[in-house]
Amino acid sequence: MFLLCSRRRLPLRLGPFLDWAVTARLMRYSGPAYQYRHRELQHWLREHPSPPPVP
Repeated sequence: MFLLCSRRRLPLRLGPFLDWAVTARLMRYSGPAYQYRHRELQHWLREHPSPPPVP
């Protein structure tokens, strides 16, 4: 996990980010794992892996 964070593939503070995503109802807990609540969000993130350029 450290390699993913150091290569900026994951947020540095992954735990608080995932807690926020659950509070925002973007993800949910499923046992020990997190799941997307909306399939459309999952597909959109897969199609757009990089953030948009900053103007």
